[in-house]
Amino acid sequence: MAWDTERTRRLLLDAAAGEFSERGFAGGRVDRIAEEAGVNKERIYSYFGSKDGLSAAVLEHCLTAVVDAVPIRGDGIDAITDYVGRLFDYHHEHPRFARLMVWEGLERGGGRTARDRPRRGSRAARRWAAPRSRRRG
Repeated sequence: MAWDTERTRRLLLDAAAGEFSERGFAGGRVDRIAEEAGVNKERIYSYFGSKDGLSAAVLEHCLTAVVDAVPIRGDGIDAITDYVGRLFDYHHEHPRFARLMVWEGLERGGGRTARDRPRRGSRAARRWAAPRSRRRG
């Protein structure tokens, strides 16, 4: 039987999101994450390199989920107010990402690493570029 690496990766990301959102990055333990995911702890290091690499992947995974789940629709102020309301609802229904961001701010000063900040910033800039250009047009 072939090993399903994508499934294993998803299981680890989900287990890590739960662990880190509940206990923070410093309090999160790879042993608990591996046990929750039902995989050997070695998989964490083989897929993500380190606990820090796993935590970066979790934030990236959760950020992508938010971006995909709550698109900006339409133009102008109505589009923005609609987006903000749907984003609030999403975070209310899925509190993990908000908790992860709070833990990151508390434990790491709001930015994972200098390497990650530009990538996040460029994603946010691309997301807002379309509504901004439509508003100007």
